[in-house]
Amino acid sequence: MLTSAKLKTGCQPRSMKSKTHWRRRIRSKRAQKGTATRVRTNRLVSWSKKKTTAAKLSRADMRNLDQEARPPGWERKIMPDTRKDSAATEILQSAFWWYLDLVGWIADFLTPQVSLSHYRFAPPAPRIWVPSWENRDLRQLLWHRHRMVQARTRIMNQLQAVALNEGLRCKKRLWRSERQRLESFPLAPWASRRRHDLLELLDRLNPTIAELSQAVEQEVEKCLEAQRLATHPGVGPLTAMAFVLIIGKAERFHCGKQVASYLGLVPLEDSSGNRRRLGHITKQGSSMLRFLLVEAAQVTVRSLPEWHRRYFHLMMRRGRIIAKVAMARRLAICLYWMMRQGWDYQQWVEFGSHVEQPGKSPWCVAKHRAY
Repeated sequence: MLTSAKLKTGCQPRSMKSKTHWRRRIRSKRAQKGTATRVRTNRLVSWSKKKTTAAKLSRADMRNLDQEARPPGWERKIMPDTRKDSAATEILQSAFWWYLDLVGWIADFLTPQVSLSHYRFAPPAPRIWVPSWENRDLRQLLWHRHRMVQARTRIMNQLQAVALNEGLRCKKRLWRSERQRLESFPLAPWASRRRHDLLELLDRLNPTIAELSQAVEQEVEKCLEAQRLATHPGVGPLTAMAFVLIIGKAERFHCGKQVASYLGLVPLEDSSGNRRRLGHITKQGSSMLRFLLVEAAQVTVRSLPEWHRRYFHLMMRRGRIIAKVAMARRLAICLYWMMRQGWDYQQWVEFGSHVEQPGKSPWCVAKHRAY
């Protein structure tokens, strides 16, 4: 029966057809179904190569694109040449086309379809101040001197401990008139060796620090801004030069609070809900400049009666350490406004920073802004 049916109809039943036949039919259907996807992928690749939206077509144009417009061998350019009769190859091909179709949909979704003319009138991004090569080199000079001073301080503290062990308590007089007495103490062999090495290191560091200090003074003579800041009581050439180098352009700060925050002289805030808590200072920025401002503020407190009264009031309320930091913040803000306005200390006291505002005397404005 099967033989007669085959001879009459010229075809064989479904179950007797070869597997190759069904693979070819499935492959042809997939090719017909994926024509639009392949054309869209080809246009997407050319669009990405040209990097312009002019070559990008819509989905309808991609579907209606003539298949004869495709160059010969375009499949070999996109896909690697693999065996066609392998089942794994068919799976990889289908996965590859699905991936390219997904890329096409994502590109269509992310491509903006609106005009970008409104971006022409957008304000430019703020410029970030970057210190110059000379600025960075001068900072190395200040840092080198600062580290040398720290090393000398540690050596002097150790020698003070040696003197205290022998019953000699003279503080600063130890380096002025009591050094021979320190050297004459009879000590054990290794204690004597330690005293000798520390004194030798101290004698070696003093000329180096003096040379670096002289170099800083020479650089201050070339900088007009540092000379203006050095006119403030308690501010020397080292503090003035460090302030100019680290602050850079004063116009990049809008007020004194930003300068204090930049130098890490503002309290750290840890607030939640209705509860507000202010902790220690943030200690951001340059630790060297913060150290120099604290030292200079103590000299200013001893020089100016107004600063001394303010410091004494804060010390009685909050303690000595917090009062020193508050005076350093006040000095930093005062130096900032002097630097921004281009004034020396006398002009700062006379005019202040808001002299044009009515109803405020210059001295009161100066006191308010400096703090």
